[in-house]
Amino acid sequence: MKERATRVVDKIVKMLEFLTGFCASIMLISIMWQVFTRFIVKTPSIWTEEIARYSFIYMAMFGAAVGVKKGSHFGMTLFTDRLKGRARDLYMRYVVNLTIVICSIIIVFYGWDFAIQFGMTRVSPTFLVPMTWVFISIPLTGVFMLVFALYNIIFEDYSKEVSLEEELRNQEIELNI
Repeated sequence: MKERATRVVDKIVKMLEFLTGFCASIMLISIMWQVFTRFIVKTPSIWTEEIARYSFIYMAMFGAAVGVKKGSHFGMTLFTDRLKGRARDLYMRYVVNLTIVICSIIIVFYGWDFAIQFGMTRVSPTFLVPMTWVFISIPLTGVFMLVFALYNIIFEDYSKEVSLEEELRNQEIELNI
């Protein structure tokens, strides 16, 4: 069961990493185009700012979900670096991930309500697309965070001590350097 769950979660993470990179690329290209048309051509493109903004929103949301799976949260290392073995496992597994589960449920519930309630009544200024397409990123990310946090509670072993060198080596392998 663990292998199957790991395969599914890993595929979701790879997809989210790809989408995060894709959104970052779209954002960068649209900003570069905006700068080019504004300062070189002298006729700014009005659509680029909106594309960049929505790409940034999705990039940040998908990146946050990946951060939950990989345990790369802001400020967590302050505590986890000081804990060893079983204490670290208990802290990461239950305190951190259960907090994420609770927050994710709140994000899904209120994010869905927000996306439907406010998204249906508003449209984007340039493209005239319902803002639901932008706001739906909130509950969608909440679902991914919830799945990843539950996976981490059930399957992750945080008691292993990983040195900085080993972590860097793993990242090099992951990046195929």
